[in-house]
Amino acid sequence: ELGDDPIGTYGLGTQPLEFLHFTVQMLRVHRSEVSDGEIDELVDHLTKQVRKVAPFSLRVGPPQAGVHAVEMWVEPDANGLNPQWTNLVEHTRTAASSVFGPDALPPLGPNATPHTSLGYGVTNGDSGVLTSALKRTRQPLVEVPVEQVHLLAVTQRPEQGQFVWDSLATIELGQ
Repeated sequence: ELGDDPIGTYGLGTQPLEFLHFTVQMLRVHRSEVSDGEIDELVDHLTKQVRKVAPFSLRVGPPQAGVHAVEMWVEPDANGLNPQWTNLVEHTRTAASSVFGPDALPPLGPNATPHTSLGYGVTNGDSGVLTSALKRTRQPLVEVPVEQVHLLAVTQRPEQGQFVWDSLATIELGQ
């Protein structure tokens, strides 16, 4: 618990629970640049691709203060990867590239290592104070089921340190 005013106390905007997420793939196109037909085509391609990916779980936690956010990272395997996540990302990128071309896909960056961000920095803050607060909330790793992907039109609210969205489609894995 970071208190009633995490922005004032830590310079941190917290992500509302309903908007916690693991980003599989961002696109370099804005929703306003995409026709409804292209969305339908993307949903069709995503459905065909993620049908090949069985549902899986990610072991996540504990929260850690980074340079720009408080994040919970996924436990990697012995090679530093999560093969199920990598498989999901590859199939998602294939679907997106088939509709929008490879230039619409930014490099993987942090998507290659799955994580969820609990909050984003909005002002300068003392990371030591924040890290101390997070250490008091240490919990064991938790299992997070990954059973579906959501196609989203995302809006960033930098002054609040939040990402919110409108859902365009939900697609079940392995079906």
